Amino acid sequence: MGASGWSYFVPYQADVQAAFEQLQAEVLKSGDFSKGRAWWEGMDLEDYASPEELSPDNIEDYRQELEALQSQTYPTTIEQWRKWNEPDGTHSILDIERVVEKISPLPRWSSNQADPEAWSQAFSEQVAVIAPMPDDLQREIFGTTRPTKAQIIAQESAISDHYDSDQGFIITAYENDQPHELCFIGYSGD
Repeated sequence: MGASGWSYFVPYQADVQAAFEQLQAEVLKSGDFSKGRAWWEGMDLEDYASPEELSPDNIEDYRQELEALQSQTYPTTIEQWRKWNEPDGTHSILDIERVVEKISPLPRWSSNQADPEAWSQAFSEQVAVIAPMPDDLQREIFGTTRPTKAQIIAQESAISDHYDSDQGFIITAYENDQPHELCFIGYSGD
């Protein structure tokens, strides 16, 4: 499917963490996100376990595993939807796990990585995060640190050049030189 860009505008509040949590709750409640099909849906036992794996000794174990999977109900929480949709994501703000002070480009993996644990730590600190857009970047893109909603919408493509997949920015949209809305803009899913 590929990753998807998304943006949401919510009424301004100074507490961006609270605004983030409220937005996620609203998106979850609305159901306006990608709901992947469970990989086990419609699967029969021969699809679940290869003939080489099935034997008279374990066929009942495999049958019970498959029945347990197939008896699951659709998720009801953000965490459950993230797990259900792995590795594709929800293509929405629900893929973002936390607000951070600053985002950095995701570290790139190479097969000759000197310290895989350090790479993994650096990656996990910068994936599934959203942060306030830095003032210098706002000046570069909008010519001001007080952009309007119209300016933000007009520059969505330029904004997206400055974060990786599973990242995003929080931007305050101004109206009559006063904070009016918060824009959560990002890119997620696969």
